[in-house]
Amino acid sequence: MVNTFKNTEEIKALVNKMGELGFKTEFGEKNANGIKYDTLVIGEGSLRPSLTIDADLIDEIKSDGVAAVVEKIERSLDNAPSIDSEEIASADYIRKNAFLAVGNKAMAEDEDVVGYIKNDVFHYVRVNAGDGTFVVRKKMLAALQLRDDELLNMAKVNQIARANDLEDIGAFLNSMGVPVPDTSGMLIVTTRDKVLGASLAFIPEYMDKLLSSMNLERVFVLPSSIHECLLVPLVPENDDEVAPMLTQLTEMVREVNSSAVKECEVLADHAYLYTVGKGLTA
Repeated sequence: MVNTFKNTEEIKALVNKMGELGFKTEFGEKNANGIKYDTLVIGEGSLRPSLTIDADLIDEIKSDGVAAVVEKIERSLDNAPSIDSEEIASADYIRKNAFLAVGNKAMAEDEDVVGYIKNDVFHYVRVNAGDGTFVVRKKMLAALQLRDDELLNMAKVNQIARANDLEDIGAFLNSMGVPVPDTSGMLIVTTRDKVLGASLAFIPEYMDKLLSSMNLERVFVLPSSIHECLLVPLVPENDDEVAPMLTQLTEMVREVNSSAVKECEVLADHAYLYTVGKGLTA
């Protein structure tokens, strides 16, 4: 089901205002982590920017006014980097800029996306392109002369290269402008740009090396969103105590998902145990 707001008075006013300023717009649709949204596509040509039509956009129009939102859109378009559509569609560009992302398993319903379900999440390939990214689809592979497994392996290597240094969650939130005490003991796994970095916790080559460098054999993994995962090093030595703690952490993940994570950024509703050499178990 599409989360639709395109028939609201706010969006009608936005479309009218952009039309007055000479912008051509049309409605589209996108699948964001298994959730379908209407979009407002701007301009002409094969590569066009789009706005997600969601509750956040409606609230912004209500609070700031249509004119302010349109001015913000104009600034964004003026500052957007120039993108060569032929270059970013080339095999060489995709080899260098593809990376592994993970999303809600509902994404697997789109059978044209290059990816697979493992550990209850969907592993798939995105490509960095200017300020945005795009999804690689199976119908592109023949023209790129790439196999899906070959591209997925490249994407894993590239994603590991994007990894950020490990941070305590308190320090991470402070760096994002959220003042919290640096006392949680949880560590955050993500990329340097803190975008679509949760997949690192699902790449054994990265996790085994990371835990070995910390002299750890096991950690709990909390999928906090599609952008990052949290590591909890405090795994009991007694295996009988692991399951109850995993249950408690799963309850915490579900509570946070329901109260603090956007629906389109929820990754999974349970915690994992990661063991060096064995990978993830739920």
